Amino acid sequence: MFTFTESENETQVGFDIPVELHVLDKTNRIVAARIRRVSPSLFELSCSEKLQKGQKLALSHEGKRLEVEVSSAEQGATNIYILSVKVVAEQLGEVRSELRLPIDLRAVLRVAGATAEMAVRIVDMSPSGMGIEVPLALSRGAKVCVNLDQGLAFGEIRFCRQKGPTLFSVGFLLEEYICQNEPHED
Repeated sequence: MFTFTESENETQVGFDIPVELHVLDKTNRIVAARIRRVSPSLFELSCSEKLQKGQKLALSHEGKRLEVEVSSAEQGATNIYILSVKVVAEQLGEVRSELRLPIDLRAVLRVAGATAEMAVRIVDMSPSGMGIEVPLALSRGAKVCVNLDQGLAFGEIRFCRQKGPTLFSVGFLLEEYICQNEPHED
């Protein structure tokens, strides 16, 4: 699990993808939040309202709705709370494996041992991986580094399927993510 520290001026780290949290209780309130980072089993979110560990929420993003449960909640910078949430169910039923949220991020991918880089587009993400569109076929099992504006993702290519003459869809298994603008502890 992550341990987070934040200075007063650093409130946004990682992906910074806007989502809505629908509190699943009698209040039915909606809390604006942002996906900051992902780990193999959790989404890290930031929001301006303190939510409780164990609280059930519906996370909405681009028409997708996931039921999540708060695993931890800590106060970060002034009026900002950092949540770790685990996906419990998706819109149509229980999650068999992790649901991927659609996104559209530009990145640069490098295969381990190669010097050449390629521009890629990340089309979806989950706590343990990403769907990436690439211009060249990549070998299953290849170790790669994906350089996003927010950080570096290291992992392995799980599959590669051709979508067009110069377009391939790859599944990326996330092994480690290093945030580039993360505050350092002294």
